[in-house]
Amino acid sequence: MRMTVERSAIIFEIQRFSIHDGPGIRTTVFLKGCNLRCKWCHNPESSHPYPELMFYASKCIKCLSCVNECRHGALIFDGKKIKYLPENCRKCFRCAGVCPVEAIVRCGREMDTAEVCREVLKDRNYYETSGGGVTVSGGEPLLHPEFTASLFSLLKKEGISTCVETAGCVPWKNIRKILPFTDIFLYDVKSGNREKLAGSAGADMSLVTENLKNLLAGGVKIFLRIPLIPGFNTERRELKKILDILKGLPGQFEMELLKYNGLGTAKYEALNIPSPLRKIPATEADKSYEAAREFFRDEGYNV
Repeated sequence: MRMTVERSAIIFEIQRFSIHDGPGIRTTVFLKGCNLRCKWCHNPESSHPYPELMFYASKCIKCLSCVNECRHGALIFDGKKIKYLPENCRKCFRCAGVCPVEAIVRCGREMDTAEVCREVLKDRNYYETSGGGVTVSGGEPLLHPEFTASLFSLLKKEGISTCVETAGCVPWKNIRKILPFTDIFLYDVKSGNREKLAGSAGADMSLVTENLKNLLAGGVKIFLRIPLIPGFNTERRELKKILDILKGLPGQFEMELLKYNGLGTAKYEALNIPSPLRKIPATEADKSYEAAREFFRDEGYNV
């Protein structure tokens, strides 16, 4: 298959030296836009498919540069602190360009596949020495299948390993577009409870499991990842429902359990939206992780 048309997408981060997004040392490209609304999401800036302004009030030194720059009344000084009024913001991002301490930042820039390819190839030596490569994440990168396929086709020509991280809640046609250029899938399985998955994440379990079965039946390399969320999917009865899904899968896959973390509260504040993240003690997250690992190991899975 030949890709001749370069595509663009809104990128909110290119993270170098990633060691948790696939084998080896990788560079992870994060795309904005997600069709799920997981209540445990710690990257809320990935939700919307357009650039956004993030205001970190705790970093502000009250120099008033942003207030003086804003022409729409989105930033005001009340005599004590600067306030961001998102209803007045026109997303010109002029304020982000003058803030000396990055208390105000633009989240998301449009980049085409050639730009991204040039950027990630700067890390080629790390890929070659570690068996790593490039991972595209999000958000949900398979909402942007043309961009992802185009980028991966360029990387494959350079001999770079490609990996995509997905929740799998997309039409199969989206997945099919990237298959010829994708070496590895990091595939989330969040729950085996249809109603809880729909209510807490907005995901269609039938679509997620059907896509996963299709990939495994085709012999695709899969790292199946289970995010452990205390109170949502870590009780034994919930783990058994996930196990029921695993037992019905064709083919081979590797499995990884992801320990819960409540990081991301500051990002919700910067976006001026309420945070749904629960404050769970690290000891409870550790306990849930160890219990889940023991459960799956007893069932014969290597985690």
